[in-house]
Amino acid sequence: MGLFSFVKAVGEKLAGGQPLSVESLIEHIKALNLKIDKLFVSWDGSTCILFGEVPDQAEKEKAILAVGNLDGVHQVVDKLKVVEGAAAAGTTVAAAAPEVVDPAKEPPGQTEAQFYTVKSGDTLSKIAKEHYGDANKYPAVFEANKPMLKSPDRIFPGQVLRIPKQ
Repeated sequence: MGLFSFVKAVGEKLAGGQPLSVESLIEHIKALNLKIDKLFVSWDGSTCILFGEVPDQAEKEKAILAVGNLDGVHQVVDKLKVVEGAAAAGTTVAAAAPEVVDPAKEPPGQTEAQFYTVKSGDTLSKIAKEHYGDANKYPAVFEANKPMLKSPDRIFPGQVLRIPKQ
């Protein structure tokens, strides 16, 4: 569990320019084919809280970034739990709000990747060179950020990317 901050006025707009709402955030996650069982989203106009079960840490990080990189999202509160075998068939939506867990009783979070905020002039090759020492390893960064990235040439300043360990 954690709190992740994003640049509120920078990011991708939802398809059709629809405003952010619980329903539009859920639809955005579903459209990306992220694997989350019992997804429940809370939205207050700038902070999104994500509840649910994911099959691994990578899917958890992708869900956080998929929502956080939307225009209008300032913070994402991660209440997703890694549960082996979760969401094999794709995203399912919870029928009701989940039980709130005391953060002090949760196990410490794992990190599979570090997060990197894109700066003006960055390319995936430049980011790969900085993190891996080899610009030709940019496909690893691109793959780690699918399905949020559709092309390795389409990143923007303020966007947050996953940089997997090598």
